[in-house]
Amino acid sequence: MGLYASANHNLIHDHFLKEIGCRSTVRIENHHNFAWEQDGAYIHRKGATPSGVGEIGIIPGSMGTNSYVVAGKGNIHSIQSSSHGAGRVSSRTQAKKNLDRTAFKQLVEANDIVTAGVAADETNQAYKDIERVIQLQVDDGVLTPIFKMIPKIVIMGNANKRGNELDRVVS
Repeated sequence: MGLYASANHNLIHDHFLKEIGCRSTVRIENHHNFAWEQDGAYIHRKGATPSGVGEIGIIPGSMGTNSYVVAGKGNIHSIQSSSHGAGRVSSRTQAKKNLDRTAFKQLVEANDIVTAGVAADETNQAYKDIERVIQLQVDDGVLTPIFKMIPKIVIMGNANKRGNELDRVVS
């Protein structure tokens, strides 16, 4: 199943790159919801990114905040793992209830972010501050940021769903 997920991931990116007329120079894949055998033990990272010494990973913020490419430091106290992302501030149900549509629209417009299919429980308001999350892991010797990515295009799973509520807000 892991190989299937990886192939699917690559196909999505290949189609997107073809559509926008770009090519890939490097691919980074995080195995954050897989289990595998390593050195006689079974490893499962649910919501965590492998961060062995020099291991490259991606830690996403949210659809409206920075994401980071990082290098792990192999910190044994974090079980050679870092966060998989910013982390939610509330449940998906609560995030839908708390959504400030005006603030969401202002963020997207102010940062010139093109969106498609963004669900109410996936906006930036549903997540913790990625800058603080990264800084805490730097301070704890878990990782080193290599560079940050600033969102300009956000396409989510609901992109083909007619009547997507947030697409109506933004358009």
